Amino acid sequence: MSHLNEVAEMAENIAAQVAAETENPETVTTAPEAATAEPQAQPTEAAPAAAKGKKGKKGQPKANPDREAFEAAQMEAAERQREIEAKQKELQKCLKELDRKKKLSDNRAKFIETLDQLEEAERLINPEDFETKRLKLSLHEVSDSGYSRDGFSVSISNSSLILDFIAMLKEKVSQKIEDLETELVK
Repeated sequence: MSHLNEVAEMAENIAAQVAAETENPETVTTAPEAATAEPQAQPTEAAPAAAKGKKGKKGQPKANPDREAFEAAQMEAAERQREIEAKQKELQKCLKELDRKKKLSDNRAKFIETLDQLEEAERLINPEDFETKRLKLSLHEVSDSGYSRDGFSVSISNSSLILDFIAMLKEKVSQKIEDLETELVK
């Protein structure tokens, strides 16, 4: 029963609102569209009086508070849109920097792996032997397809030269790792 009372009360409120709208149509702003729509001329006797009533002192039209609120909301929405766009640009910039640092980190990992392999190769060589049977330093001419079948090829098996070469490579790789770490910290 109380639910019916609520519905009846709502119906009375709507009826009162409709009655108020028919008596004074200029003050009606029930829908958000009313703030953006221009008032239409009514073919009633109250229209000329309403037109006179809209003007304030010195013939200036009165400000519509709903329209001002709507325009303020539009300006605020535009400002927020600009803020969003600025944050999106900043985010894109951060993502690019993150990608760059990821590539640097991947390169650093490759150099660390190479350094480990060079140290392992160094352990396999006996510096007292003139030639090593376990490792050879080889240079091969490689074709466009990536194979070195019939091209230039040279191999070095002297222990001392190979150890010198490994020491020089370890130094260069270590320096490159330090450079990459410095770049990553920036």
